[in-house]
Amino acid sequence: HFTGNSYQGSSTFPDPYYSYFQISAQGGHPGKDRNMSCIVRFVAPVTAEIEIVGNLKHANHTCGDGVRGVVLSRGKGIIGEWVAFKEKEAATNISSHPMKKGEILDFVLDMQVNPSCDSYRWRFTINALDGKGSWDSQSSFSSPPEASLKPWDQLAQALLLTNEFMFVD
Repeated sequence: HFTGNSYQGSSTFPDPYYSYFQISAQGGHPGKDRNMSCIVRFVAPVTAEIEIVGNLKHANHTCGDGVRGVVLSRGKGIIGEWVAFKEKEAATNISSHPMKKGEILDFVLDMQVNPSCDSYRWRFTINALDGKGSWDSQSSFSSPPEASLKPWDQLAQALLLTNEFMFVD
């Protein structure tokens, strides 16, 4: 569910099932277990050697056991992992990583052991080392895309996929 500035489990917050799960441009809070991690996805728009420069901060100083940030590359696995605890920041830097156009990086944030007090801030920038571009996690955060088909268009598409249209005698 998108609230206008963040994604969360439903229109109810905290949600009875998803708990405090929330993702915004600044950070968020993971859900009640590791199956409800916060994930921000980056799809490489160009082929380039990149660097990642960022900071992960556990936003609570009085409670919680910290949060874990992981950067996953499709096909290459974990390329970076950090833990932030009690308002301390972890530099989430990766000096060099080759990417092909269309390749995916997932920035995953999850709890340590206990899901309580796991609000976090994670800002990062992805820079192409050859100057082909720079992408910032805050300015690149956006609302869900508009549906590409209007309801009548969707109905027409569904009708065209029925057996009556698929098989001509």
